[in-house]
Amino acid sequence: MIFFDELLRGIDIMLHPGSATTKKMSIGEAFSFYYKLTLVPVIISIAIAALFVIAFYSFIQSSPLLAGIGALGFILLPLASLWIINPIGIFVSAGLYQIFGKLFRQFRNDYTATLNAVVYGTVPTVLFYWAIIIPMLGNLIAFVMGIWGLIVLVIAMSKQQKISTAAAFGISILVPIIIGVIVAVIIFVFAFAMFGTFMHSGILTSNSSPFGINSSGSTATSLPSGIIPSGSSAATPQNPSATSANYSSCSSFTLSSSSYDTTVKGICTWSGGKLSVYLGGGNSGWEAVTIKGADNKIYLQQSSSVWQLTDYGVLNLPAQNYYITLTTGNGGGAYGNAVVQLSTS
Repeated sequence: MIFFDELLRGIDIMLHPGSATTKKMSIGEAFSFYYKLTLVPVIISIAIAALFVIAFYSFIQSSPLLAGIGALGFILLPLASLWIINPIGIFVSAGLYQIFGKLFRQFRNDYTATLNAVVYGTVPTVLFYWAIIIPMLGNLIAFVMGIWGLIVLVIAMSKQQKISTAAAFGISILVPIIIGVIVAVIIFVFAFAMFGTFMHSGILTSNSSPFGINSSGSTATSLPSGIIPSGSSAATPQNPSATSANYSSCSSFTLSSSSYDTTVKGICTWSGGKLSVYLGGGNSGWEAVTIKGADNKIYLQQSSSVWQLTDYGVLNLPAQNYYITLTTGNGGGAYGNAVVQLSTS
């Protein structure tokens, strides 16, 4: 039978890895052995999965169509795992073992020998793949087969690469750890870079933590233009308050309001350069600020529930007039008027 010899050989590899893993195969022969070895486990897995699905849908009295769809899903799962995902994993992991084995000056033979060892190491898991889907016992069986597979891998690597069992064990354990650390570092660097991008773009402000919590315990968020906090009524534009200075220099500009649920506006002119921005919601409990240039570009659009006047950061603005809009919240805060200040200090 096309797969009977491979099945017997697989059992021999499990039971006698010291003698059964010495055979050298080409890459094609190794994958041919692997695929033939998977035939029986795939057939058993499909049969068990189909029985479980049909029994389950019969128990809940579902339609035959749903039962068929569920059975199809369980049929495709072992096929995809054993015939697509696992072979890719074998190919890649053998390459990684070979690279580090050479770097550590342990391996004496080529990639094909390492691939042989990895294929041998998959035998226990492949042969008992069908048992993994059994409820409750599946996890235990997967764990036992994983340990057994590691033992076979170590012995096979020792035989194929002509190294000691201790060296083979070290390579087998260290390489996954090293790869895991490298992946973790890459993820950390990527996350840190994304966080820095958010900080630079103004998604996170200087008065908020990475989780949007400021020093007073309230949250700071950036909202689109025209949106005010939940519970507030639509803000009605008003003339600038007495503290605003229309067409004054942006180097010393203050716009504030003592009213709740209002919007006040001011205009200042700037010769270009860096300006410090200070914001606070005051008694209104919340503020939203927009700074728009005469070029119709929005240079700042920010909102937060910080009450006290707080340093937002520095903006590098080109020379032109700027239109500043301050929207206040519906109360519940402290520290006086809601305010936005621009200065060169």
